[in-house]
Amino acid sequence: SRWALLAFGRAAGALRARDGDGYVAARELLCRALGRAVTPAATADALRAMASTGDPHFAAVIMPLASDPAPTVRTAAAQALATTGGHGAEDLLAGAMASERDVEVRLAQAHALTTLPRAGAATAGLSVCGISDDPGDAFSGSFAKRNSDVDQSTMSSPST
Repeated sequence: SRWALLAFGRAAGALRARDGDGYVAARELLCRALGRAVTPAATADALRAMASTGDPHFAAVIMPLASDPAPTVRTAAAQALATTGGHGAEDLLAGAMASERDVEVRLAQAHALTTLPRAGAATAGLSVCGISDDPGDAFSGSFAKRNSDVDQSTMSSPST
């Protein structure tokens, strides 16, 4: 459920500071939740859960979703980047904001730009969810496309 995923994200954030191995496992579960999201609302919830960890390594997963067709996902991606930061997040948000037509998304992008953590350089080259945030590693397609091999029969629609 939505609330369970968000609570899990907060718990994973608490693990991040104390238990390296436990956090790695929790981070992988958050990656799976995003990969299995079948609606914009479920994708946005997974992004919020990732953001609640405060982990800048998620930026490479979040950033491609800043240009998702669904405004709900673009808003959640901007909000998530405001929390996680990450290498290239500032340039991405500024560029996205310049062409964004949805007012709510633009507000989220503007807020993210004013609150963005400045720790991106320290995380460059690290990888999470099988995606590197190294600028030299070209990202081929959206996260959903990268995870299109997930067995559709194991997915269930999220309950709200």
